[in-house]
Amino acid sequence: MQRSAEELLERLDISANIQIMTGNARQGLEHERRFRLSWWMNGEEPLRAALHRAKPRASQSAFAKHKEVLLTDTWKQMERLTSSQRWRKHFRVLTRQSSLDGQVYVQRFFRIAQLFWNRAARRHAAFPTESSSPFTPFIALLACGVVPLGCHNGALWLFVWDKASRSTLDIGPAPPSSRHFTQDYIFFSAPFREAALTETWREAFHAKGWKTLHGPVSEEAPPEFALGKQISEAAAVVGLLREADPDFGLPWWMYQELDCACFFKCPVALISPAKISNVDLSGLRQISDALGTQNAPGDEHEIWQWLNGLAA
Repeated sequence: MQRSAEELLERLDISANIQIMTGNARQGLEHERRFRLSWWMNGEEPLRAALHRAKPRASQSAFAKHKEVLLTDTWKQMERLTSSQRWRKHFRVLTRQSSLDGQVYVQRFFRIAQLFWNRAARRHAAFPTESSSPFTPFIALLACGVVPLGCHNGALWLFVWDKASRSTLDIGPAPPSSRHFTQDYIFFSAPFREAALTETWREAFHAKGWKTLHGPVSEEAPPEFALGKQISEAAAVVGLLREADPDFGLPWWMYQELDCACFFKCPVALISPAKISNVDLSGLRQISDALGTQNAPGDEHEIWQWLNGLAA
């Protein structure tokens, strides 16, 4: 653990001490959230900033060598692997006798692991002989059951889940006491592969007089900060999801957007065919809908009642 952490700092050119923190699942969730949201709020978390700078190297190399297909194929292969029965079996073993907090913690841990295993694979595909990828020591820490939380007060903080341990540290940003939106749009949170579904709902919202915002942001600067600003200024945030993964829950990017909205105390609703369990998002309203791509929701739909209530 110590060796991998030192290697991670060296490869990211970060000067910091290493602090190992243990705690129960609920505390692990709270610590992870605080570090993650500090990045979404201001884009100044040193570990994520360094990882963001390292991320584009693979795609830049692939584009320069006209090998974009290689990265796409690697991404698809890793997506199949990290959603495979092998990963699911391991997840189920770890959560078999866990509390609800423990199940949510492992679920979040696996989502982070899926992201970084994919990044490591794409980096290796682009630079097969490289020995300095920062994603290699990062996934080595994950393989040890360690979550690299981020850098704070000159230290890299690592979290280890220990059911018998209790952390008393309180680090990271405090939640805001209130939020004052400045825009009148509805921020859509939805997988980009569901373009037809999102467009159907966008048209329905526009027909009701609501403006919407959904689309890619530039990755030249950290996209989380730009998205966090859009979310903080939105009148409301609406998630659209056909189906959550039965083991891993909401898509990781979508979860972060909805969690950011909850952090800002923004009105948040998730429209999905069935209620999604193990969603630790305080203030989230779940609305059931078949999510068809042909028929727009009628006047009596719960989403309009909810939005009209907010407007009133």
